[in-house]
Amino acid sequence: MILYIITFVLSILCFEIGIRRLDDNEELVPTSYLWIGLSMAFPVFLAALRSENIGDDVTVYVIPTFDAVIDAESFLDAVDSLEIEFLYIVLVYAAKFISTDLWSVLMLTELCIVIPFWLAFIKLRDKLNPTFALLVFYCVLYNHTLNMMRQSIALGLIILAVAYMLEKKKGWMLFWLLVALGFHKSSVLGMALPVLYYFSHHYPLYQNFYLYLGVFLGFVFLASSFATLIVALIDYGILDLKYLIYTEAGVFEARVSKSSLVLVSVELLILSIAVISYGDKFLDLNFFFLCGIVAVLFCLTGFIVVFLARISWFFHIVNFLSMAYVFSNPYIFGDLKYMKWGFVLFLCFYWWFAFVHSGESSTIPYEFQYQLNKGDYQYYSPSV
Repeated sequence: MILYIITFVLSILCFEIGIRRLDDNEELVPTSYLWIGLSMAFPVFLAALRSENIGDDVTVYVIPTFDAVIDAESFLDAVDSLEIEFLYIVLVYAAKFISTDLWSVLMLTELCIVIPFWLAFIKLRDKLNPTFALLVFYCVLYNHTLNMMRQSIALGLIILAVAYMLEKKKGWMLFWLLVALGFHKSSVLGMALPVLYYFSHHYPLYQNFYLYLGVFLGFVFLASSFATLIVALIDYGILDLKYLIYTEAGVFEARVSKSSLVLVSVELLILSIAVISYGDKFLDLNFFFLCGIVAVLFCLTGFIVVFLARISWFFHIVNFLSMAYVFSNPYIFGDLKYMKWGFVLFLCFYWWFAFVHSGESSTIPYEFQYQLNKGDYQYYSPSV
């Protein structure tokens, strides 16, 4: 646990120094990027040096994919032998040229995760506090990135797409959404974010309450009929039989997190207060609020069809931006320091409860790699 805390603190401090130098003086811009790069290095090396026991998916698909790529005679052979997203195969194949030890693919994977998040936070620093957004990332998502790695890469690319969307740069937004699809097929749901953005700006909550209520009830109906819909699509030949797994109770039970439901509910409560009070002045609040609603709904419907809980991440990550936005804007909660620090304490408690107490994503206690060669894994564990 201590290693994670030290990593988070050092990374946040370096990031804050880099951001301040980036904004204060043009002459300090080169050194600011060095500080920002150093802030990335801490989480990347912590991820790279971990054993295969940290994060369930390391043994589920990372090691088998890496072994298959190492054994393949060419890149095309690797693509033919693997049933996994194309861009992830590209990533693993590139890691092979760094080293044939597992740390190389773990390092490159985490690097592909953190870079888009860092870029998104930096791009939006005129709208929100990027350091606060980074704090939310560490408390909520970082430990999960050591487990759900392909999805985490997609999440980072989607949050970068959202940053471009908030800057009205539609071309780059669409580009990064498509790249995300190359790492995780379910990231097609990220395409819903521009729709929510358009909907929230043209039909703000304070003018269209009943419309939002109708959408909410329709979503609940569809979610409760999810299993029936999947079976019907299979019967008509639209979906393959393999999708029946998503209708089986308990298959993804580990993905449902009551602590995550509490977190998104608290965030939604904060956004509700903000949008009711200032939604007519700051239209982006309507978008953040709508994403918060969808995240809560997917968490809730995850108890009906557990697979749906996984989808909530594609909307929950927007809260990294929304929380930084409402607590940075002096016209919303920016001047209410007691509320801001109360939320920070809540985030710290959430991290402890979710990852230390409940053991989500199997990342604590941390284990270093001691000797890690293909087919011969040995570990040294300091149990921290």
